[in-house]
Amino acid sequence: MTLTQKIIASGITAFFFLFTIVMGVFFTQIVQGEVNFSDVTDKESFQSFNFFSGGGVTNLATTTTATSTNLPGGGGAFKIAGAKNVNFFFGRGATQGANTGSTVFKVQVSDGLGNWFDYNFATTTAVAPLPTFTIAAATSTIIAPMYVRGFYSARCIVVETTDGEHTCKAIAEF
Repeated sequence: MTLTQKIIASGITAFFFLFTIVMGVFFTQIVQGEVNFSDVTDKESFQSFNFFSGGGVTNLATTTTATSTNLPGGGGAFKIAGAKNVNFFFGRGATQGANTGSTVFKVQVSDGLGNWFDYNFATTTAVAPLPTFTIAAATSTIIAPMYVRGFYSARCIVVETTDGEHTCKAIAEF
């Protein structure tokens, strides 16, 4: 191998060596990043929430017209930020008295800034989204899936006529 060939071979080797170093630095700079979001939860986790839990573990219902965030000592809003799926369970029973009236359930969502907005549930049986669900003179439960798109939290509102026991629960998948 002549001196010229050795110089060319060394030059090509040096070029590829420097090219590899430069590209390594370039791609390292591109991939560096950080996730800094305080609402991140464990992957594939579930959380449940009882909106009217002011009476403790044994009393997870209300027997009056109520808004979950206005209850002293419990209840409140369910933080759903980052959830993939949320299902609501609206129930009416008669363990605390007669069951001749009806219950209207409504959900409101928050942007996390203290603003509350009525949420309309999309259904496959109704032409338009449903803003409320009603259970009349029955012991029953309605399951309603929520399409979560950027909401921070949700609360439940119950409007009672006459009597009954009303429960509002939710389960979120994160």
